[in-house]
Amino acid sequence: MITRSQLFLLSLGLAITLLASRCSNYDLAAKLESPGGRNVSYVTVVNSNIPANMSTGGIFTAVVTFSASVNIPGGSIFLDNGATITNISTTDNTTWTFDIIGLNNTGVYTINFTDAITDSSGRRLSPFFVTFNHTLN
Repeated sequence: MITRSQLFLLSLGLAITLLASRCSNYDLAAKLESPGGRNVSYVTVVNSNIPANMSTGGIFTAVVTFSASVNIPGGSIFLDNGATITNISTTDNTTWTFDIIGLNNTGVYTINFTDAITDSSGRRLSPFFVTFNHTLN
């Protein structure tokens, strides 16, 4: 039987290991499904500059970093509420920039990243979305 203090130490050890390895929830799920991290079947978004609340004049330049170098085919990133994505570009295929245009309304917008985004070995992005509230300047 595991005592409360042993459980605490085990949990603390796991937390320290995850922090040291910079493991995300998606990475943890993959490691649990595939011990040793082998055969991970997806790519993840690891960072973006898209805030939860923004106020723009209708245009915002977003920066998104993926866990691997990826290919982003047309239409694999899209936005609702009348706004669109333009000028998708990268210098290293890991960090991508794009303009969000048509932010002409106050309201909630959702950017969708589909599983059509893949790395060179064919691993797909686990479908991902970012929601933000927008107000006009």
